[in-house]
Amino acid sequence: MKAVLYATPHGFGHAVRMACLAEHYLKTGALAEVVIAAGNKQADFLRSGFSIPGLYIREIPPEPGLPLRSDFRPDLLRLACELPRWIRTWDAWIANEIDFVRAFSPAFLISDCSPQPLLLAHEARIPSILVSNFTWGEIYAPLLPASKDISFLNSVYETASEVIKLPGGSDSERADSGFFSRRPHPERVAQIRLAADGDPIVFFSMGRMAINGSSFDLFGVHARIFSTKGTVCENALVEEIPLECCHTQDYVAAADLVVTKAGWATLAEAVNNRRPILLLQRPRVSEDANAAAFLRSKGVASVCQISDYEPQRITQALANRYEAAARYDESDWWKDDTASVARTVILAASGHLADQVSNT
Repeated sequence: MKAVLYATPHGFGHAVRMACLAEHYLKTGALAEVVIAAGNKQADFLRSGFSIPGLYIREIPPEPGLPLRSDFRPDLLRLACELPRWIRTWDAWIANEIDFVRAFSPAFLISDCSPQPLLLAHEARIPSILVSNFTWGEIYAPLLPASKDISFLNSVYETASEVIKLPGGSDSERADSGFFSRRPHPERVAQIRLAADGDPIVFFSMGRMAINGSSFDLFGVHARIFSTKGTVCENALVEEIPLECCHTQDYVAAADLVVTKAGWATLAEAVNNRRPILLLQRPRVSEDANAAAFLRSKGVASVCQISDYEPQRITQALANRYEAAARYDESDWWKDDTASVARTVILAASGHLADQVSNT
């Protein structure tokens, strides 16, 4: 059995969580072949970091995602222009992808939040599974309330054969799974900790596609700080993790504190490794508000609006890290749920395939 996994070409985290599922399927033998379709930069990243027999990478065109200004506020003018332009490309996109899908003949298709693969699956007459903590309709609706495109997006999401809600979304109390992420390499984690020479370790990432011109003051933060490419830090000695490094999960696992935006993949790595979190919340981004509410309710994250950020926030979070880490002991919600999510997808797809057979 084969499958195609579509990762939205917006940031690296979406590609990473699709790769986690692909790796599980191939290593367990649940699937014989998997194609991950992702953007150009994400495709290069996947080729470097996931060399697994049976895994193939396909490049797809970019999507608007959520354009942000240098102050991390949504760029509403740019979004209002790019959203309808993007939707107008879907017919051509589907026409191009349908030939590939029919030739590859997958049993089912997964989308991690992009809507147009759901229409593709309908055209190809195969089950589509949406696996996500949000939809673009949910993200865009409060930003462009007068846009007629929002209702169209929502109607497309309703065509999914099955929806698997990930935690940290708008309805976390009804999430269908836990967090899942890449597993760290214990030897590399030990090396990172040893090199810190007893100093606390901070992993700081605003995403590998962070905005040029934005920077964060770290004056007075006494820690060994590792930042991802694109996250600009000032007034501190910071070790920047090269863009070609494909295993940032090792730095997350080694950290005493993870400072990040609400990127689901980074949060999942922090949670699965029981790391305290300082979440820097972007204004008017519902993904951030939902994740912040969920993680704060678990007691493992402190939350700071980006506009209120100052280096003392990190110092304070480091001082409280033992209390936050202890909250993970209260239940097992933090455990890696890759196997359960993968199984749920297979069962859902198999059920819809059986329905198709019985209806023919």
